[in-house]
Amino acid sequence: MEIKDILFDIVSPINALLIIILNFVEIFFIWKMKMVQRKRSTVFILNLSISDLILGLTIIISKILTFSTNSFAVKMNVFLRSSFIQVTLMVSVFTNLVLTTERLLAVKYPHLYRRMTKRQRNYTCLAIWVCSFVFAGTRFAFQVRTSQSNAYYQQFIILSTIILASLPWPIISYTIVRRIITQRFFTGKNQLERKASTFNDGQRFLTLCLRSFFIFVLCWIPYACFGYFIFFKRPQQDINLFAIQYTVHLLAFVNSVLNPILYLYTYNIGQSIKRHFVGQKEAKLRSSVIINPRASTEMNELSSPTSSNSTN
Repeated sequence: MEIKDILFDIVSPINALLIIILNFVEIFFIWKMKMVQRKRSTVFILNLSISDLILGLTIIISKILTFSTNSFAVKMNVFLRSSFIQVTLMVSVFTNLVLTTERLLAVKYPHLYRRMTKRQRNYTCLAIWVCSFVFAGTRFAFQVRTSQSNAYYQQFIILSTIILASLPWPIISYTIVRRIITQRFFTGKNQLERKASTFNDGQRFLTLCLRSFFIFVLCWIPYACFGYFIFFKRPQQDINLFAIQYTVHLLAFVNSVLNPILYLYTYNIGQSIKRHFVGQKEAKLRSSVIINPRASTEMNELSSPTSSNSTN
């Protein structure tokens, strides 16, 4: 079995299953914890998770269609592999850029950030999908009109250009955000004026964005470099070239695995779920105090877990 066959037939489906499972867990966590209502920027993280989930499903469907000899299935497989996967990848790139921009607004221009409504954020997510479909459709139409030999060398150039063109903006934004947070929260008077909760939320979200950026660079820069390499160098299409192609694509797909892991780790899924269910239990106990006086004792024990240690 050749290297490209191992990557496509074994590694890629496993990676797709991980994408589906992890992003489903992330979406369920966001819904269960009501993160969209609590944190405004979560709508973009949810949009990113949905696109990654669709990517995983698309890879699985494409893999299933490869076993079919039906002409419609073959055409659908070509469309999924050449265009729809590109759409989800572009959504991932654009959403990371929007998250970076929103974090910059929240820190540098908080009055503009507070004016952003839920509807405006939803429209932004819709615009991301529309732009991604437009770029992918343009790429597909351009690929159809060129010869088959040239189409291979030109198929990655649009997404590679978007990746490399957008790379300086996160670097600039993170530098500005880090400098502003340092000035606001680590300089004497301002440090006393700021609430600890605000500082922790800002630091946590900034940490999430920084980690996302490093994952973005790790997973996407090889893809962009490969796209420009084959566009300008036009190397011979052999086994080694296809192996490199599948490798850079798998790295791009790994981005969809690491994104939910990063989010769930940053927001400490275990502690969040524990606080959620403990809070629900306390609410039930409070509501039952009037009916059952014994519940008040239970509620006090739940809210003061160290009371037994103090008596000892």
